[in-house]
Amino acid sequence: MVSTDPNSILRNIGTSTPARFLDRFSPVDNSLIFKTPISGDSEVDELINNIKNNLRKFQDLGVIKASQILLSVCGELQRNRDEINHCVFLETGKTEKLIEGEFETAANFMIALSGLVQFEAGRVIPSANPDKNVYTRRFPIGIAALITSHNTPLPNYAWKLAPSFLSLNASILKPSEFTSESAQRFVECFNSVGAPEFMVNLLHGGASTAQSLISKKPDLISFTGSFDTGMKIKSATSSYSPKLILEMGGSNPIIVCESADIKKAATIIAESAISNSGQRCASASRLIVHDSISEEMMTLLEEKITAMLDVNQRETFSGCLVDINAKNKHEDLLKKARTSGSIVLEFDYEKSSEGCYVNPAIVLRNPKNSEDTVEEVFSPILFAENFETNQQALAKANSTPYGLTAAIWTSDFYEASFFSNNIKSGVVNVNGPTHGAEFQFPFGGQGYSGNGTKEVGVNCLSEYSFERLISVTNYVD
Repeated sequence: MVSTDPNSILRNIGTSTPARFLDRFSPVDNSLIFKTPISGDSEVDELINNIKNNLRKFQDLGVIKASQILLSVCGELQRNRDEINHCVFLETGKTEKLIEGEFETAANFMIALSGLVQFEAGRVIPSANPDKNVYTRRFPIGIAALITSHNTPLPNYAWKLAPSFLSLNASILKPSEFTSESAQRFVECFNSVGAPEFMVNLLHGGASTAQSLISKKPDLISFTGSFDTGMKIKSATSSYSPKLILEMGGSNPIIVCESADIKKAATIIAESAISNSGQRCASASRLIVHDSISEEMMTLLEEKITAMLDVNQRETFSGCLVDINAKNKHEDLLKKARTSGSIVLEFDYEKSSEGCYVNPAIVLRNPKNSEDTVEEVFSPILFAENFETNQQALAKANSTPYGLTAAIWTSDFYEASFFSNNIKSGVVNVNGPTHGAEFQFPFGGQGYSGNGTKEVGVNCLSEYSFERLISVTNYVD
């Protein structure tokens, strides 16, 4: 059972004891599961000073040793798998299948990256001067502030900590205040296998803690969260320009063309929209379907969603949102849709009367109202509308300032090419979901969704280090 003892989560934040704590209640049943310390300026200052006194030691560790430690971390995670996964359940209400899948995603990424880094030796570049040898090396950036969201906690920790650690940075993880305990257990795995002291650190708290950390001018900030918060970070750092990695959510469309296999499409669309209760930055929130197949598509979608809610098949949908504010936002969006003249199809299912549970819904948009989905949804709501021409579908898909992921369903190669080349999105999947990127694929968006940097993928190490060009000329008499 997760401890409510404040002393159990005070490690890695320095020797000072925070004066304030935040009671964290489980979204499953509203029970108190732990107390989160709120690290203030004094704790952040102490931690930063300790890190600065040890920076050189981290760089001297070397990439090979770092990769060996990371592999040991993976072993430690496996040994503590049940306890860590239980923390995630209490914090988020996720289903067992989702939690197990996310654990595997995190562990597999760290294992793969620890092997890949041993082949990352920079580049040799030819010169016009035959006596000149030119090559590049990658070096640590310095202090990396890693700020994560609550929706996929374990992959988020891995995607940021692993490349930062292998780049020999000093990492400070500031998780969502909703998932502090799982973050604690994750970081402890680094320290228990011999990671240098103060190389992997943890700060608990909410927005004020993040603001305090950013005010100390870290050399790199990697952030996953909302557009509004990402823009605040960008503004707060404009005077000293650290390396910024911003992944900021989406309003992701799925276009279903007349030539699509709609039975397969319906299964994938339902999963994209309501798995993890819609709490993915890459969840499908907008369905744009050809007029000729829209009625059949709606019938199929209703069948697929209803099946996913069956008590015996409820593998990826729990209905549980992270807190009461998220639940209220979900209900407000549905109320707003009804007020605007849209038709709301709500799916009732057996659920606890306690906790932050909601019903999934399909909103058949009122064509006269274009404001339904300007903001990120982040709950199990799918807004649906029709189109007649591909140009019309493209315009609808690109009508949002977000640009994270998109999916196109078609059996026509030229349609697939048209949408893939013209849709505003960092990721485009043809005949697939909007979510579910594999760890070897780069992930990131444009516009309100990101600043063009990429998480995961084989080149993610380059985001957490800087490349130095070295030129050596051999003068021969």
